[in-house]
Amino acid sequence: MVDEQVSDSMSARRMAEHANRAKSLFLASMSHELRTPIHAILGFSRLALRDRPPLADATRRRFETIRENGDRLLALVDDLLDLSRLEAGGIQLNTTACNLSELVQDAVSEMDAAAVGRDVAIRVDDRLAMPLIKADAYRLLQVLHKLLDNAIRFSPQSGEVVVSLAGYVDNRCNGVLLGVSDLGPGIQDGVVER
Repeated sequence: MVDEQVSDSMSARRMAEHANRAKSLFLASMSHELRTPIHAILGFSRLALRDRPPLADATRRRFETIRENGDRLLALVDDLLDLSRLEAGGIQLNTTACNLSELVQDAVSEMDAAAVGRDVAIRVDDRLAMPLIKADAYRLLQVLHKLLDNAIRFSPQSGEVVVSLAGYVDNRCNGVLLGVSDLGPGIQDGVVER
């Protein structure tokens, strides 16, 4: 009886692992296939925005909307690809010494247009004495972009997003606290657990 349960458990585990691998392969394949038409859309929208004579204002706004939404879609597809790589153990972190204060300033600069477009201010409260940390700068910048994008999108008009950096010391280690806060509605109580 115990042998049967162990056998069933092992069989179920193998099936779950197989299904998970199939899902990861599907995500990687779909992400790759989606990138090609997205790049075409982005390329042609950028070409149209550079064309001479200048486009009429309404046409320019339409192409800018196409480009902005194409960029957002490409970021989502990249996230799917990263997720499939992460689940497959294919993401390797490239940790090096990097300046966290500079990374935050880069992320804020890159998100500034989105903030201005929504009439949201971004303030950086940087209290780091030693901003050098060991991290994967590219992945950390991705996380910062996501946090800032969400904070900007869910902030009320004329709101403020605050990025705070501070060092801390406890009995185990020294570290850095990075926070992004906004005045948006927050996460509903029924969804927090999920």
